[in-house]
Amino acid sequence: MAVIPSEVRGARNPGKRSAFPPGIPRCARNDTWKTPIAVILSEGLAERRIYAQRFNSSPSYAKIADVSKALDIDSSAGAIPKLNTAASLPWRDRIVIWGALCALTILSWLYLVRMPMPSSEMMVMDGMRMAMPMPYQGTMQEAWLTFVMWAVMMVAMMVPSVAPLVLMFARLRRGAGKASSADVWLFALGYLVIWTGFSAGATVGQLLLQRAAIIGDALRVTPLIGGIILVITGIYQLTPLKEACLSKCRSPIGFFMTCWREGRFGAFRMGLSHGAFCVGCCWMLMALLFVAGVMNLLWIAAITAFVLLEKITPYGRGIAALSGVAMIAAGVWMAAMR
Repeated sequence: MAVIPSEVRGARNPGKRSAFPPGIPRCARNDTWKTPIAVILSEGLAERRIYAQRFNSSPSYAKIADVSKALDIDSSAGAIPKLNTAASLPWRDRIVIWGALCALTILSWLYLVRMPMPSSEMMVMDGMRMAMPMPYQGTMQEAWLTFVMWAVMMVAMMVPSVAPLVLMFARLRRGAGKASSADVWLFALGYLVIWTGFSAGATVGQLLLQRAAIIGDALRVTPLIGGIILVITGIYQLTPLKEACLSKCRSPIGFFMTCWREGRFGAFRMGLSHGAFCVGCCWMLMALLFVAGVMNLLWIAAITAFVLLEKITPYGRGIAALSGVAMIAAGVWMAAMR
């Protein structure tokens, strides 16, 4: 069993300042993963099982496979491993990855703007493109276009937040001597497969709501139902499950160290795993689309920005907690004012 050095144990005490060796990148100092990162750095990753412990939780062990090869570790005593930085990934590879992800995002947003809407009329109001559906017809074409709408919408909303993780995965693969671009795209594909599955569930939910006439104009629920959705989403923002999933999304290094898999199928499985954590973090936020209108593009953009703030800013947990309280208050007010 790995032994936690005294300076690392101090990281669990809020009154003490944890001591990290110099040269540790800022991304490795995420408070969720201070203990395992410091243990790894102090012990040099000599074994393939690491002491993975989060604050106020039981210790657990997890395989990290060949992550050690991607961490430029000198086996000599006292050596400090250095994570491969962006400089370890050729500019061409970075441009290809960022370019492909940006193109995918832009094309998805363009589709949302110009999307065909069966059995509906379009209107523009206050700069917002909104669908004004006719009564639900229950046709296969309508069901298919609804699924495509949700799938493309999830790509447009979630690819920006996963782009840094895809780039980090490419660095780690290259650092491990496995620079195949296929692995990178299989990882991204696995992530999108999970969100496509979520889109299928959202499609079924929307069609059921339409059949029950709960959704009105602009694919928006009534104020009472909207208030209930806001309250439930706010409560979920404060739950341990939300915190656990958000921690995985906010700590890419911690995710790779506990979920690393070898090979191309392993890359796909890691994409599936991260996608599952991401859905666990954001699924209730997507339900908010029914509050202001599923095809309200300003509302979609606002939720996209909120997801980014939760995941990439240092204050993600605080944002989740404060937003949860605000959503509960807004939901109660909306339901009371119906």
